[in-house]
Amino acid sequence: MFLDFREAMTGQFPCIKLADDSFRLHKEQPFLWLCVMAIGSKVTKQKQALSVKIRNDLMEEVLSSKPRSRERALDLLLGLLAYITW
Repeated sequence: MFLDFREAMTGQFPCIKLADDSFRLHKEQPFLWLCVMAIGSKVTKQKQALSVKIRNDLMEEVLSSKPRSRERALDLLLGLLAYITW
C-alpha cells in the first residue's frame, strides 16, 4: 500500500514529503502513515476499517486536553490533507 501510494499518488500531494520506507513513516508520523495506508489500500473492507480508525483517532486527538507537540500537529495536518484530498 505504501509503495502504491508513493508511486502513483505522490504527484497529487506535492506538500507531503514521505519517509523512505513505511516503517520509518509509521514511527515518525503515525497519523500520516495511517492515512497513506487507507488511501493506498485496494481492499474495500480494509479501506473502510482504516477510515473508521482515522476518524476515531482524529476525534480522540481533538477532544484530548493534553498539549500537542509541533511534530504531532504537523503529522495530523499532513494526514488530514492527504485524506481529504483523496
